[in-house]
Amino acid sequence: MKKVSIIIPVYKSGKAVDTVKKLQEDPYLNKEFILYVSSPEESFLKELDKLKDYTNVKIIIKNERVGKVTAVNRAVKLAKGDVFIFFDADAIPAKFNIGDVVKACKEYELVEFPKTKIPKNLIGKLTHIEYFGYFGILQRVSSRIKRSIALNGAGFAVRRDVWEKLGGYRRVILEDMDFATRIYIMGGKYYLLDNTIIKIEPVPTWKKWIDQRKRWAYGGVEWFFTYPKTILSFFIKYPLWLLAYIMFINPAIPLYFLSFLLPHNWLYGAALSALIILSTKFSPLLFFILPLTFIESIIRGFLLFISTVIMFLILYEVAYKIVWRKFVNPLWILGYVLVYSPLWLLIIISMVLHYIIFEKPPKMDWKI
Repeated sequence: MKKVSIIIPVYKSGKAVDTVKKLQEDPYLNKEFILYVSSPEESFLKELDKLKDYTNVKIIIKNERVGKVTAVNRAVKLAKGDVFIFFDADAIPAKFNIGDVVKACKEYELVEFPKTKIPKNLIGKLTHIEYFGYFGILQRVSSRIKRSIALNGAGFAVRRDVWEKLGGYRRVILEDMDFATRIYIMGGKYYLLDNTIIKIEPVPTWKKWIDQRKRWAYGGVEWFFTYPKTILSFFIKYPLWLLAYIMFINPAIPLYFLSFLLPHNWLYGAALSALIILSTKFSPLLFFILPLTFIESIIRGFLLFISTVIMFLILYEVAYKIVWRKFVNPLWILGYVLVYSPLWLLIIISMVLHYIIFEKPPKMDWKI
């Protein structure tokens, strides 16, 4: 029986104690837990006392903030396992079997666990839809092709030999994406272990959400310019993954380009009819003031908006029903399409511009 090391970096506080206690009940016996805690809150230190009777739990406490990359790399040096399982401090293994993870790691170099955001507030409900798009659609495509350049580091597993060959995490903002890309470069296979479920606590405020997304977006730009040839070749080799990724970022993007395939005669006729109606109802001057191209653009935009909403509602409801055996609240999907996704896209665009214009990354509450 291979030894498993379960590693959880903690900053201030989190759900790590609950995770350890839950996984102690797992029938897989040859396991150890390593918690690397930095800048702990007093309440969390008291919570750690609940683990003092477990002989297979190592707790390292640092009063200063060390950063996730440093914490994980240091924790791994203390690990004795043949398989490493990583959890973020806010991750809760709702459905998990260590034996299944070990079995998957025999064949695959990178094993990721599906995550879902707990929909307990507005942010949680909208990110619940986002996470479903990522794990319910995008990463299932990755699992089917057995290749991925993407990874959500809140919960995954690798063999010791893979970790050591790559030298662990690199000191970059998106260490998980960087790690997945390097596994892809070395020819490693990817698998989404879909009989597991990891629940993630949502961020409590929109300010924290924006700060988080600024970091993810800037880190994503940094990641792209680190591996441009690898990423572009991956897109070319797996166009289905690229399409799924574009739909995940913003479903209006592919529909925008498809809208130019609309017959010009039809658009022209619709614009002319609309202009005649407006001129008749309001003022004949409108017929001479408003250009037809302007009316065409409005009609194209309206059709794009309606088709995006309808397509996304159908796609996500059907996919959600297949994966979770139930339908999701359509208002959550509408909120994601109309508010959340455009806001996220704006943050991405702003961080791309920041990366190009400025030498230093934006101010963010994060330490590597």
